[in-house]
Amino acid sequence: MAQASSARDAAPRSPLALQGAQQPPAKMGSGLSCKIQDSIVTPGKESVVSDPIEVDYDKFLDEILAFVKYPIPPEQEPVLKSVVVNELNGPDEFEVTVTLDGPKLTSFNVGNPDHPDCDFIAGHVKFIVDRAGRKVVSENNEGHWVGDAEKLALKTFITFTKDPLRVDYYWEMPDGSRKVDSTTKQLLEAVIQPAVAKLTLRKVTVDVDEGKKVFKAGPIDASLATYDTFFDGMLAIFKEAPGTVVEELSETKFKVVVANDDQNMGYTVYNHDKDKGTVEGSMFSADGTKKTSSTVYTIGKSPLTFEAYSELAGGERMVGVGLLRRMQDVMDATLNKAKSSGSIFGGLFG
Repeated sequence: MAQASSARDAAPRSPLALQGAQQPPAKMGSGLSCKIQDSIVTPGKESVVSDPIEVDYDKFLDEILAFVKYPIPPEQEPVLKSVVVNELNGPDEFEVTVTLDGPKLTSFNVGNPDHPDCDFIAGHVKFIVDRAGRKVVSENNEGHWVGDAEKLALKTFITFTKDPLRVDYYWEMPDGSRKVDSTTKQLLEAVIQPAVAKLTLRKVTVDVDEGKKVFKAGPIDASLATYDTFFDGMLAIFKEAPGTVVEELSETKFKVVVANDDQNMGYTVYNHDKDKGTVEGSMFSADGTKKTSSTVYTIGKSPLTFEAYSELAGGERMVGVGLLRRMQDVMDATLNKAKSSGSIFGGLFG
C-alpha cells in the first residue's frame, strides 16, 4: 500500500477536510473567550489562556474528557466507522482511536485513490490526566490510511489554574518547538465554551427525536429571546463563523466560504425566509458542482420553538452526538446573540 502522504496527495482532498467543512458558530453561549498571552504556568513563553471560569473544576474537567472521548464533528459522522476508547492504566490514562469508513470516504470523493476500500485513521490520541495536579497531556498522531505507519503530529498541554480557575494551553511540535496561534485558540474555545455554557448558562437544551431524526427545543421563554431577536441572532452567528468570508447574494441569501481553503472544504449557502421562520444551509463542493448536504432550521413564533434536521444530498437524514453538539452550539450562540441585540429582556440571560 502507498504511504499515507502520497495517497493523500493524490486524492482530490483529504478525509480530514470533512472535519472543517462547516464551521461552528463564532461565539458559544458562555461568552467565554481566550487570549494568546504570557503563560501563567511557564512565564516567558506564550500560551492560550482563558478568561476566569466560575465553575467546579471536577465537573468542568469531566465535560472536557467526555468531549475528547467522542471528538467527532458532524461532517465526519456520515463516514464514521468507529470510535474506540481504551483504558491503559486506569480511567485517567486512555487512548481514543477514530476510524473513518473507506468505501464511504470514496463515495464522498475523499477515499484512498489506490485502495478505495481502505479505512482512514482520522485520530489516534493518548491522554494522561493528572486530576490532583490539574493537568492533561495528549499525544496526537497524524491521520493515516490503515496499514501505513503512524507519525506523531503534536502534543498538547493543558493546565487548570486555581483561584481563579483558568485554562493554560499550548501545543508542542515533534521538533520540541512550542506552537500557539489562532488555530490553537479556536480549538480550545470550541471545547471549553460549550462545557462552560452547559454548567452555567444553559437555559434551553436541544433534544433529538431519534425516530423522526429531528432536533427540537422549546418552548423558549420570552425572557430569553423574542422571535425577531432569535431569528436575527441565528443568521448573525452563521455569518460570524471564525475563519470564514461572507458574500451577500441577495436580501434572503448569503454564502459562507472558508478562508484560505487549502483542503477544498467547499462552502455553504444560506437561504432564509423570516415570514416562514425557515433557514436552510446547503453545503457544496469547492467547485460548486455538487451539493453534499443541507440543514433546515424552522423557528416557530408562538410559542417560540426551534426545530432542525440535517440530510445528505441523497435525502438520508443524519443523527449523531457530533451533530447534536452542533445544534446545541447553535442554540447557545443564538441566545447569547439575542441577549446582546438590545432586547429589553437581554440582561436576564447570562
